Amino acid sequence: YRKPAFSPDSKWLAAVAARKRGIAILDVATGNRIATLNGHNQTTNDIEVLRFSPNGGLLASGGYDGKVILWDTTTWRQKKILSGHKAIVASLSFSPDGKRLSSTAVENRCLLWDVETGREVAKFPGVAACFSPDGDAVAVGGQDVSDIRDVTPQVSRVTLYQLH
Repeated sequence: YRKPAFSPDSKWLAAVAARKRGIAILDVATGNRIATLNGHNQTTNDIEVLRFSPNGGLLASGGYDGKVILWDTTTWRQKKILSGHKAIVASLSFSPDGKRLSSTAVENRCLLWDVETGREVAKFPGVAACFSPDGDAVAVGGQDVSDIRDVTPQVSRVTLYQLH
């Protein structure tokens, strides 16, 4: 297994299943596989990142196919496919309230998504990102510079700080 991610309550472990393909969902208490999730490009099965939402209701997966897939953890079925990247999805970060998701790709693009609608709400340059604990800012790391972006509900595209 590769790229492991615990659910917030530590009940499940999601991991990329190398030989059997897809994402394995394991019950931590028993070690049993309870689901296998398939949805990324099956010819490569390369999934780069897995991340649970803060309440554990969703699992996000990002792959070499440039897709972000949101999985419903009550049914283990695809809820949404977020398309917007043209390269490997390298990082995923949920806002603390779970309403937004940032995804970054090696193409030097950070996309901010509305989780409920699946709409892209903002775009910044960057290859890695994380939300502030209050959810009002996203720190975006890029090839030449790092920014802290204001992402309050109006999703301002103004850079609060540029770090060198």
